[in-house]
Amino acid sequence: MMAVKMPNQYSAAGIVILKWNVAVQRRVGMYLDLTRERVGNVLVKEALCHAIEELVHQRATRVRVELFDDRITVEDDGMGWSGETGPEMRQSPLEAILTSLHAGCRRHHTVDRIRKEICRGSVAALNALSTTMTATSWHDGRAWRIRYAEGFLQDGLTRVEAPSQQGLILDFMPSEKFLPPLAFDIAALRTWWEALDFPIRKDALEIV
Repeated sequence: MMAVKMPNQYSAAGIVILKWNVAVQRRVGMYLDLTRERVGNVLVKEALCHAIEELVHQRATRVRVELFDDRITVEDDGMGWSGETGPEMRQSPLEAILTSLHAGCRRHHTVDRIRKEICRGSVAALNALSTTMTATSWHDGRAWRIRYAEGFLQDGLTRVEAPSQQGLILDFMPSEKFLPPLAFDIAALRTWWEALDFPIRKDALEIV
C-alpha cells in the first residue's frame, strides 16, 4: 500500500473555524449516540439532563415530557436559568447554556455522573440540531423567552408575562436535515427512568 504523504506545513488559509452549531451539524455522532436506540429517546434523555440535576438537588419536584409527531417539550419546576446579564457577562446564563457546548455544568460529583452517564452532548447540541427551539425560563420571579432555528437566534431574549411559577420549558423540533425521523419507545423511556441510579423521586416524571 502506498503511503499518503502529508504536507509539512499549512497556512491560515487552510484552517476553517466553524460556528459552534455548524460544527455539531457536521459531526452529529460526536455529540449524540444514535446507534443504540430510537432517536426520540436519545433526544429526550439529553433534554432531561437539567431536570435530573434539579431533582437530585431537590430544587424540582416534577418533570413533564410531551411527545409529538415532530417535536418534544420538556418542562420542570426547578430554578430555571436566569435571563439577566451581569456587568462582566457577555450574555445571560440562559443564552450561554443554549449556545455553548457543555455549558451549565455545576461541579458536583453527582452532576458529573449525570453528564457522563446520560448527556453525551448538551442542550446546545439539541439547539443546533433543531429546526426551532424555544426556551421559556422562570427564575427568581421573572420570566424570559428566546427562540432559535438550527442554533441561530430568531427571536431575541425578552421578558414575558407568564403565570407565576418556577422552572424551565424547552420546546424543540428536531431537524430531519441532521437527524433520522423522530420515533419514540415510551416503554423503554419509562424503564430507563426507573433504573436511574440517582437520588430522585421516580414518580416525578410524567410522559404524555
